[in-house]
Amino acid sequence: MTNWIIGIIIVVILIVVLNVVKNYIPQDFSDTTYDRIVFVPGIKTPVWAVDGWKSYLNYHFKNKEIVLIRDNYHYENKDDMIRLKKKLTDILVDGKKTLVITHSYGGIVVVASMQSEQAKAFNVKKIVTLAGPFDPDFSDLYTSQEQIGYERSALNVPMVSICGIFDTTVPCRSTVFPEAKQGPRILVEHIGFLLPQFFGGSKILKEMK
Repeated sequence: MTNWIIGIIIVVILIVVLNVVKNYIPQDFSDTTYDRIVFVPGIKTPVWAVDGWKSYLNYHFKNKEIVLIRDNYHYENKDDMIRLKKKLTDILVDGKKTLVITHSYGGIVVVASMQSEQAKAFNVKKIVTLAGPFDPDFSDLYTSQEQIGYERSALNVPMVSICGIFDTTVPCRSTVFPEAKQGPRILVEHIGFLLPQFFGGSKILKEMK
């Protein structure tokens, strides 16, 4: 192995280590207005990734309730979509002050829930979406969106849309949602959002304040 290859490997390792350190620097969330964080993953999210998010959120939000939806669902399965939406609305209907964070298609499910009749009882303070496929050009999503009552219209809740610069599954241009703030663009591919410990965690946390 030549010296330049060894040098590149060392640089990559250093970058990863520095990112991990940065993503675990404690931040001040004392002035936040929510008591609970609900994480809604995208389709077919592996259990290890959901558990990773739980661990990461527990580390930074020791005084808040952390709720993660673990359903392994797919938008082509109508029963999956209806069940997932019901599970989320059943959680939010208690009126507890909540921040919702979503990945990928989880953003569609959250918006649909916020547009439901049950949403009158919700007390969602903010929504943070990671690579949400809100672009109407995603024609293969139309059927599932209709099944759960999703509409691409502004919500009465502050919303931040974060995207990945290298995301080819849901490009940044496809994450735009009416009246939502466009958050930071993170140096990550689509699946990278499942690893906040390594990719963009500190930037995501800043948008959760």
